[in-house]
Amino acid sequence: MSRHKEHGHHELYAAEGSRKTRAHTPVDHRDGGPALTLHAGSTEWAAVELIHVRADRAPAAVAASQTLIELLDKEVDVRSAAIFVSKHQRRVATFVWLTGHEDYSKLQHAWDEHHLEREHREAVEKRDLSICRVSAMAGDPAIQPGTHTVWAIEKLPLNASRAAEALKVIERSRPAGFVGAVIFGADDGTHSYLGHRWEHKENVEAFRESATAVQAIGPAGRTGDAFELYQPVWTFAPVAT
Repeated sequence: MSRHKEHGHHELYAAEGSRKTRAHTPVDHRDGGPALTLHAGSTEWAAVELIHVRADRAPAAVAASQTLIELLDKEVDVRSAAIFVSKHQRRVATFVWLTGHEDYSKLQHAWDEHHLEREHREAVEKRDLSICRVSAMAGDPAIQPGTHTVWAIEKLPLNASRAAEALKVIERSRPAGFVGAVIFGADDGTHSYLGHRWEHKENVEAFRESATAVQAIGPAGRTGDAFELYQPVWTFAPVAT
């Protein structure tokens, strides 16, 4: 049994994502890519990058991240990856699942070099990169391009245990339209990412504007980066042949 990566390109980004290529493991180029089933635990490490881009630069940012992930897979064990783009095309969120700190250090070095050369080309306004642990989940936070659900991705100035209060609120209140949620807790304890998936944008807004959610994790749009809705556009994962 051999191991290769399955991934896909959303149709908006396929052409630009293929500019930089070199020999790599065989891949399946189905649009979007496979569904990623998430797991929480002490060994579930992920590098999380959130960048703010100037208008019309989201496709270039997605293409650069796609290329880098494929090239990194030659050097480190990239277990899986996902790229999200915000509704207004001003945020790109990338999640890369790794085996731990050593691989993260290699990824960080390569990512830093890559961003230096693309700094002006893509007009990145702001960038945040950190190693996180998938610390808690609720419902079904599977990542699958092409679905009609909506995602919210928030950076919270809370450690993982405090951010997980949002999941407790969901479990108690059972809000309409909830599909799944996941907490990525930064290793240094300074912040967390809350990814939550809903049937409709109105469901997200109702939950985040509720008094219980605001009390648990603060108001949307005031806890780190602006609160925006996202769609997963590309995934990358191991498959057996």
